[in-house]
Amino acid sequence: MLPMLLTMALATTGVAGAERTVRLPTGAAEEWVALHCIAPPRPSHRSVLFVHGSSFPTDLAAGYTFVPGDSWLAYMAARGYYACGLDFRGFGDSSRPSAMRAPAASGLPVEGAREAVDDIAVAVHYLHSTMGMAKVHIIAHSWGTIPAATFAARDSAALASLTLFGPIVSVSGGKHENAPTGAWFPLTAAERLDQLHFKNVLPDGLSLLEPAVEARWAAAYLASVPHVKGDPADQLRIPNGPNVDIVAAQRGHYS
Repeated sequence: MLPMLLTMALATTGVAGAERTVRLPTGAAEEWVALHCIAPPRPSHRSVLFVHGSSFPTDLAAGYTFVPGDSWLAYMAARGYYACGLDFRGFGDSSRPSAMRAPAASGLPVEGAREAVDDIAVAVHYLHSTMGMAKVHIIAHSWGTIPAATFAARDSAALASLTLFGPIVSVSGGKHENAPTGAWFPLTAAERLDQLHFKNVLPDGLSLLEPAVEARWAAAYLASVPHVKGDPADQLRIPNGPNVDIVAAQRGHYS
């Protein structure tokens, strides 16, 4: 099976528009979610909304371009969908909760599924009410499947379909991790790229990542997160709420 970042490299057909990003207010003071969208070659009333996972935003996932015009977003737009990817609060071009600017230990885990499901609601409402999309399909990956499934259960009439890609499932037997604490956790882009090699699964020396990922992904990831003065130059602050959800889901408990 091809990994997520490799499956995005499918050739596109047709000519889709350029990616545009809109900021949508969440209702909380000075907080917004970013929605990255590519219009199809011809007007459409159907849309697909990509929901990212626990550690990197849309432009490092479904929106990652291997060459100009070659991303999963562009692929879907070329096939007639108004294709969008949501950045949850704390990720990508969305706002950072105040707890992410403070020491990690001084706040509770940021942006768990209960908050993320509201971010999805904001995006879906925009696609329906502002963009006139009659049908919205959600494709959610990894941790993002938890808030996406929660939204679908809460407001199924708003969606045409729900696809869960690499969902978090319960794990029976064995030792479970303890739930993490703190508002955020430190990570470097190089560390996250190394995790994408799945060295504990693949044979030694085998990598399924596209050359463009090896060459550019880590630098793009580092540029996607605002640097906090005093942190190491290569350190990213990543919301810890998704990790709490993942540990709970592996134990069979969902938000």
